[in-house]
Amino acid sequence: MVSTMDVIPFDDPGSPDDAGSFAARVRPVLAAHRSQTSVMASWMANAVAGQTQPPTRYWLVVDGGCVLGGAMLTAGHGLVLTPIGSDRVSEVLAALVAAVGVVPGAMGSPAVVECFGSLFTAVHGGRSKVAMQQLVYEIGAAPALPGEVPGGARWSRAEDLSLLSDWYRAFSREAHRVPESDEAVAASIAKLAWQGVMVWEREGRLVALAGMNGPALGLARIGPVYTPPRFRGRGFGGAVTAAVTRKAFSDGADLCMLYTDAANPTSNRVYSRLGYRPVGRSVMVTFSA
Repeated sequence: MVSTMDVIPFDDPGSPDDAGSFAARVRPVLAAHRSQTSVMASWMANAVAGQTQPPTRYWLVVDGGCVLGGAMLTAGHGLVLTPIGSDRVSEVLAALVAAVGVVPGAMGSPAVVECFGSLFTAVHGGRSKVAMQQLVYEIGAAPALPGEVPGGARWSRAEDLSLLSDWYRAFSREAHRVPESDEAVAASIAKLAWQGVMVWEREGRLVALAGMNGPALGLARIGPVYTPPRFRGRGFGGAVTAAVTRKAFSDGADLCMLYTDAANPTSNRVYSRLGYRPVGRSVMVTFSA
């Protein structure tokens, strides 16, 4: 039987039209796997809304008009892979390897990323290295704010931007096994400027932050969550996470999710206490020459 599989590129980096066309075609895959595709879904929602984004490329793998999977590559990041809606996983991913060329890394479900990494290194050489194993957590209702934590939540303001930008850089250095590129950090700070984050304030001093992406397709992704070292151990990170989760539900989300470092028992314990429950895993890998 002759394969009718095809890869459709959307090659106009940063074009809202291309983003919109890709979003419309890939939507069924995103809707069927909301937590596993939240990075792509929220990015698509921002791009379609016309928010400034770094150059981004997209690919769809289709067969007879049916979308089997997709991929997104943004400047400064690795390839984001959707789940594959087919039993032809290796064939779909081989087609993507041929289409996307050389990329710095990949992110997605462990089975998909492992297969993609094997195919990628077979074609391009080098090695695939796991940069981070992440747990995927979900919550279906707004948590209560912890009443014992002093201070309160508010949305960030323009005068907070300089401090919060420094915190974003510190989060990137600390949270990622392989430091994010300058482009990726710059994109996060630019997003901070136009979207803002929830902050926890105590006695006029900011002590923690938590971002929110979406809601997109009814799901909001919470993160990053960051507390500077000198303020840790006092409940501020959990409190600001609860506050931004409540904001997401009030903005129309019916589900919230977040990623945690599987190797960090403290953060996993904090989110579990708020009512978040683990539902899966995600993996980030990097490719060496």
